[in-house]
Amino acid sequence: MSFAYLFAFDGDEWQSNPRPLLAATQLITIDLPRMMYSISMQAYSHGKRAGLYVRVSDVHGRAPDAFHSPDMQLRTMREYIAKNGLTEAVVFDPDLDRTGRNFSREGIQQAFRAAEAEEIDVLVLYDLSRFGRNVADSLANITKLKEMGVRVVSTKEQFDDTPEGQFLLTQFLALSELQSNQIGRRWSETHHYLAENGHTHGRVPIGYRRVGKGKPIAPDPKAAPVVSDAFSRAANGESIRSIAAHMTEITGKRRTPSAVTRMLANPVYIGKVRIQHTESRRNGSRSIPGTERIHEGLHEPLVSQELFERVQRVLRERSRTPSRRLGSPCPLSGIAVCGVCGLVCRVNTYRDGQGEKRWRLLCAGYSDSRSCVNTASPSSHTIERYLLDEIEAWGERVHFKDAEEAARRSRREVDVSGLRRELADTDKALGKLAADLARGAITKHAHKAAAEMLESDRDRILAALEEAQAVKEAVSDDTRRTLAQSARELWPDMTGQERREFFKAFVREVRILPSSGRKKTPIADRIKVEWR
Repeated sequence: MSFAYLFAFDGDEWQSNPRPLLAATQLITIDLPRMMYSISMQAYSHGKRAGLYVRVSDVHGRAPDAFHSPDMQLRTMREYIAKNGLTEAVVFDPDLDRTGRNFSREGIQQAFRAAEAEEIDVLVLYDLSRFGRNVADSLANITKLKEMGVRVVSTKEQFDDTPEGQFLLTQFLALSELQSNQIGRRWSETHHYLAENGHTHGRVPIGYRRVGKGKPIAPDPKAAPVVSDAFSRAANGESIRSIAAHMTEITGKRRTPSAVTRMLANPVYIGKVRIQHTESRRNGSRSIPGTERIHEGLHEPLVSQELFERVQRVLRERSRTPSRRLGSPCPLSGIAVCGVCGLVCRVNTYRDGQGEKRWRLLCAGYSDSRSCVNTASPSSHTIERYLLDEIEAWGERVHFKDAEEAARRSRREVDVSGLRRELADTDKALGKLAADLARGAITKHAHKAAAEMLESDRDRILAALEEAQAVKEAVSDDTRRTLAQSARELWPDMTGQERREFFKAFVREVRILPSSGRKKTPIADRIKVEWR
């Protein structure tokens, strides 16, 4: 926005409210917002350390002049920092072929880590869409950078910390998100058109290869037999983990059990094309249930319809079998959450100096997708000791004495892990029995007799489990005092699950706060406890 001002020169000074205009009167046009921002930026930035961030969403072999190439972005940013008196401190690894809809990008995570380590004062962008195309997450991350003392600036958009500047920032980010959503909609329409006409879209599935633009995918002479063998192994009851290990050994590329499961459920291998509507989520996108459509494909199938259906039956039976894992042995599993994004913390195992097994707590958003900036990973053991001290001090403050028997009784009431383990084993046996019948390994008569026996056992276990859980009641203040007094003595003999139940009697959640960057920060300053 530009403003025109009339100034009149009279003698030795300019008059802003001039008397009748003299011959020396001149018309001067000033772009006040841009001028004030430039003055403000130069005053703030002189000598500040700048980190330069580059992102290109889709390279795909385009010539540099056909998109915002890394070199062009860097050149513009370097001109900007020279003009504003900044000092180039670091150029982060460029995020190429990476969407701006989430922050699970290595380059932007490097910028967050540099900000946390106080290595930069300003994060310079070519334009705001390079930072992110999600308004909510982008604003949240800009705020977090600001709290760490780092200012975000763009060579194309001008905004500052005033209410008007923050309004403009939101509008700029909203336009970037709108553009991204429009592009996504066009791609979705293209993918649906391709599927309806028998063409696959996206990455080529393992076992196939591209043979030319606009042509159907074709079987890969090397990988196709490996895929066919994987389907045969799955139909014969071999575990997914074993199949994944075999494929990794044969192909030389790591295949995870989850990737193999998705492969075995993909109808592309019987000559079909699957398409499904998706919706944007915080960390990417997810398929919308009920919108899946399967079309006849133009490509050659790798397995028969009969073999594919046998594999789907095996996968369905296995999905009904409960997991044998009853929970993490870490006492704070499910209790510790990230103090930034609120996600439950992941539990990572390590060994201490004495070889003892310990756990570290790390934000799932940072661990899984780098969508959160919280890199703190305190030891669960350290937090446990702090909580025990606080709980014991609370018990002493209310002058409650010995109640060891009450603590042991509380342990018995919540100890249902044995029944759960027995129930999981019974369900697994039922699943295996059904699989054996499906592939003809046992007769229907033998299956019926064994199934009746297992179902009887299952009913007995469920009744015992229901009775045990009915005993479990809300922990009263008196019981909490009792637990607090006897916790130290009982602690060495308690299992991880029992310790977790103990903490739940006192604590709703433990929030892991971002690292301050200082060494030997007291654990009380690294967490925030919400007590019951």
